Amino acid sequence: MAGDLLIELDAARLANLQTQIELLLRDSPFYELKFNDVDPHVMTSMSQIDSLPFTTNEEIKAAGPFGLLLRSAQPEAYYESSGTSGHPTSGFPDLSAEKSASFGAFLDQWMSLRNERIKRALVCLAYEMNPTGIRFQMALPHAGVTVIPAGVRTTICPPETVLRLIEKLDAQAIFSRPFEVLRLGDALKIQGKDPAESSILKIFMLGEPISRSKWQRISELWGDADLYAHYGLTEVDTGLQTCKEGFYHEPSSPFAHFYLIDKNLRQ
Repeated sequence: MAGDLLIELDAARLANLQTQIELLLRDSPFYELKFNDVDPHVMTSMSQIDSLPFTTNEEIKAAGPFGLLLRSAQPEAYYESSGTSGHPTSGFPDLSAEKSASFGAFLDQWMSLRNERIKRALVCLAYEMNPTGIRFQMALPHAGVTVIPAGVRTTICPPETVLRLIEKLDAQAIFSRPFEVLRLGDALKIQGKDPAESSILKIFMLGEPISRSKWQRISELWGDADLYAHYGLTEVDTGLQTCKEGFYHEPSSPFAHFYLIDKNLRQ
């Protein structure tokens, strides 16, 4: 049974990859040249993905901000993400109603938001020049959650205000980065309050992979709140997601295929 599902998943990924390459060859000036010698229909298995020319981060930055857009594209928004390199990488996020509803359904299914009656959530993520906060702002209402847009480290909503909002509004979830989650917990302790006794039941983190020791520290700090982490969300609309033990796994999605590569771009 498991073998049949893997075969179906591989077939779905291959079909989606072929469709994507066809679109790029037809509508992308960048990939029209990059994939000039690629015939998607010659590929019979996802194992042949190795044959595709590798696109590096440097090439993406050199072509940006508009060189990677499809000819038919009408971007809704522009953003820049520095990532870990410190150099801005341009992006054009999908902020459509359909995308928001789909993302909200994904979060609801993964985090059991409706079933566990999560009513209010603090979104402590960047809103300026970055779509991350906006995406959660738009998606969570589709899971029955009222959003408290706290942002991150702003003069309008500093940590003191975020802590006040947790208590005042009985927020039950936090969407933020690991560093901020630890920072908020430590700040509560400085105020003489135990974050483990707060109203927070679920914590969603993104931005960087979380080590086992940091996962344990966050869990203990917030009274064994349910932890969820996603790596790669902002830039590529997908990524690795954690299980209850804090290990990162490839999602069962036909739209993503992951490889580990070394510094010389070899698998």
